[in-house]
Amino acid sequence: MSHHSTERLLLVDDDPLMRRTAKRVIERRLGVRVTAVGGADDALAQIRGGERFDVAVVDLEMPGVDGLALLDRLRRLAPDLPAGLWSGSDRLHEVGPGSAAFLVAKTQPIGDLLLAVELVLEAEAGRTALRRSGVVPRPGRASEDGGNGGSRCG
Repeated sequence: MSHHSTERLLLVDDDPLMRRTAKRVIERRLGVRVTAVGGADDALAQIRGGERFDVAVVDLEMPGVDGLALLDRLRRLAPDLPAGLWSGSDRLHEVGPGSAAFLVAKTQPIGDLLLAVELVLEAEAGRTALRRSGVVPRPGRASEDGGNGGSRCG
């Protein structure tokens, strides 16, 4: 996998062991900088504080504000931030298309999460290169450039 040393990932998971493990593996394998927080309030504080992230990975089942509600709030604060769900919950299969940039079950190997993040980062890099080149992509063509919000990985 390629290394994205300038990219930043926001990881939101209420389980401290899962959070530490995922942070370590993502940083080591993808070369991205990971900010790991334990819940929605901390995640939103990061965004409100001006932190910029290239992708967010959010646990679905968390006390207080769950992952879907957090994705909704993140979309309002940072509309360009692609965010996916990573969860061990049976509810993951109930998440509708377009709700998240990706859906990955924690029961799958962590390589599935790494692949999903990698694909999002590559798609974002492609869109950034297009913007810098002056090319304006046609609206409604996201599925052709790999940026469909309803893809399910895992």
